[in-house]
Amino acid sequence: MILVTNLCVMEMVARGKWQIHSLHRGVKPEEVVNNTGFPVEIPPDCPLTRVPTAQEVELIRKIDPQGIRLLDFMSGKDRARKLPAILEAEWDSV
Repeated sequence: MILVTNLCVMEMVARGKWQIHSLHRGVKPEEVVNNTGFPVEIPPDCPLTRVPTAQEVELIRKIDPQGIRLLDFMSGKDRARKLPAILEAEWDSV
């Protein structure tokens, strides 16, 4: 299982054992450890996450035009403020 977060890309390599595949630009290994609720293994030569291509970004915007994926990275208050506009845009697009 691969998991992409706002800090890194990680993979479950065994039941309950997670390993970091890459760190997003500007993220330090300590940030991942401090913001993850379970142990993670970070290789000493951990690479940076590849920047998405323009085609990949365009595809994401087509699949999720309202930015629903961004709700996962917001605080509860920010999510509550953003959600009504997302729902309204979803209804308008039907």
